[in-house]
Amino acid sequence: MFTHMLSQAERKVLVHLFAYLAHIDQELHQDEIDRIVVVARNLGLDPKIIIDDVGSIDLNAMLHTIESERTKRIILQELLNLAYADGHYSEEEHAGIVHVAQTLGMDLSILDNIEDWVAKGRAWIREGDRLFLVAS
Repeated sequence: MFTHMLSQAERKVLVHLFAYLAHIDQELHQDEIDRIVVVARNLGLDPKIIIDDVGSIDLNAMLHTIESERTKRIILQELLNLAYADGHYSEEEHAGIVHVAQTLGMDLSILDNIEDWVAKGRAWIREGDRLFLVAS
C-alpha cells in the first residue's frame, strides 16, 4: 500500500524481510510467495534467490540501516499484510514481527496500533466481499 514511499534500498530490505517472515512459521503459502515475487520483480531482483537465501542474510544489520520512522511503520504494516495473506496470523509470525519492531527500535505500542489497523482493514475488505461478491 505504501511501498511507493520507500527508497530502492528500503524496498530491498522489505523483500528480504518478506522472505524471512514467509519462512518463520515453516509454512510457505502461495499468497506469500506471490507478494514476494511481485515486490522483488519490481526491484529487478530474482525472487527465487531472495527466498532461497533467507537464512544467510543478516537481517539485524539490514534493519539497522533503516532510520526513518515512516519507513519503519511502512515495513511493519507490509509485514503484517504478508502475515495475514494466508488468512492466519501465527504466533511465530507475530514473534518475528515483534523481533523486527524491536530491532528497529520501535515502541511496541506503535506495533499494536498498526496490527489493529491492519486487522480492521482486512475485516472491512472481507465484509465487502460478503456484501458484493456473493451476488456473482
